[in-house]
Formats: sequence, C-alpha cells, structure tokens
Amino acid sequence: MCSAPCPCDPGTDDANTKLWDAYGEAFLNKYNRTTTTGSSGSNSQFKNLVFKSENSVKNYKECYDKVMKAKYKTMESSSS
Repeated sequence: MCSAPCPCDPGTDDANTKLWDAYGEAFLNKYNRTTTTGSSGSNSQFKNLVFKSENSVKNYKECYDKVMKAKYKTMESSSS
C-alpha cells in the first residue's frame, strides 16, 4: 500500500500526502517507511510512500484485487 505497485491517491489538494508527512519520519521509520525520496543515506532501509493520482488505490483490498491477486496467481502457477 502506498508503494510503486499500489500507489495511494494524494487526495484533494494533496490532503493524503500531507497527512502522512505530518506523522513524521520517526513514526514512519518504525514501520520501515519514509516520505523522503531516494534511497541514500540513513533512509536506504525504508520503503518510500508513493502517491499518484493515476492508478491509485484507496485501501488494501483494492490493492489486492487490482494488483496483488494477479501477481500471486502468476507466482502460484510458476511454482507448480
């Protein structure tokens, strides 16, 4: 969720992006996430939050239904 495969909608006037930014790096880093772009320095172990208007998802179920379900089916069929 909020990743390259399942980006989050930034919201009206970037409301969702601003909400996550407001949590701060210390909070997000506990969950191995960051709002800092790039993967250099101390943030290299963290996954960036991704917000895009196009092809975004609103929740985990939508991410699973749109993206992950097909990915898992492909993985299952290739391991058989």
